Amino acid sequence: MNTSLPFTIPLLLGAAKAVGLLRLEGRSLLLEYELTDRTLGLLRSELKTVRLPLVEVDELELKQGWRFDIVQIRVSTLRVARNIPGHDCGIIQLRTRKRDHQFAERLVQSAMAEKSTTNLDRVESSRSIT
Repeated sequence: MNTSLPFTIPLLLGAAKAVGLLRLEGRSLLLEYELTDRTLGLLRSELKTVRLPLVEVDELELKQGWRFDIVQIRVSTLRVARNIPGHDCGIIQLRTRKRDHQFAERLVQSAMAEKSTTNLDRVESSRSIT
């Protein structure tokens, strides 16, 4: 799956936001985003890219909301989440548009399937070592 899911992260009580794209790339989730002011959208940061290895993702789920959906990512260490704005103790919440719901659902399912494959590969390789 190499299509990207648009997301936003509200910041500073709504005065700013992170706007970006989420995609599954190999055995990682890749977030590309920039920070922007909410009022005029004129102030923009440089583009940032954060790679979240699936082995560091403890939980990934899509939560349906009334106005928007949320892709919630829970990571195993703060080290992984430290470069993502708005994370709360290793929980990252990405707001997505309702019209992207089916794609978001497929992305979450694909990522979890890849994570399961990664975990099986790790178990099999540890068995062959012992």
